Amino acid sequence: LGAKFTKLKGLIGAGLALGGITTAIKQFADAADEIDNLAGRMGTSHKKVQQFQRATERSGQTMEVVADAYKTLKIRSQEAAAGNKILQDQFTALGISQEDLESGNIDGMFEKLKDSLTGSADRVEALAVGMKLLGEPVEKLVPVLDALDAGVGRVVSDANIKRLDKLSHGFGREWDKIKTGGMELAGWLSAAFMAVTD
Repeated sequence: LGAKFTKLKGLIGAGLALGGITTAIKQFADAADEIDNLAGRMGTSHKKVQQFQRATERSGQTMEVVADAYKTLKIRSQEAAAGNKILQDQFTALGISQEDLESGNIDGMFEKLKDSLTGSADRVEALAVGMKLLGEPVEKLVPVLDALDAGVGRVVSDANIKRLDKLSHGFGREWDKIKTGGMELAGWLSAAFMAVTD
């Protein structure tokens, strides 16, 4: 869906799309570009990025906080997997095993980090270890993790994700209508928006 909106954005730049819907299409395309860029930088899925975006908005933080945490986590986990004993001990204290480190699964490690920093019986101690591992930015990351732990990132249900997927398949049919000047896409965009906000 994001790729199709990006293609539409090119038409808007060429002045080929209908005036009344260009703003909506551009906003969809820009959002899709941002999600795609962040997913590539972080090495995670588009769905995860969207969950993080909701959590950062709710907690007053930015996606750069999460992207930086992913980057640092990846670097430190590689160092620990290569034999850095101090880092291995820090990861172990946060519930991340040597096997986790060797797997290179950053999403899995980030989930365990979240569990340790939000659900630990001794949160102060976990935060101290987290600061040693990720540095001071962990203070900004904690509100995001708390928002995720509270379920903020799961705003879009699986049913709505399936509805959006079905709508994206119908997008190809609407593409021809844009080129011929039809207004049917406005209804499609409205349906897509309703699926996201439902």
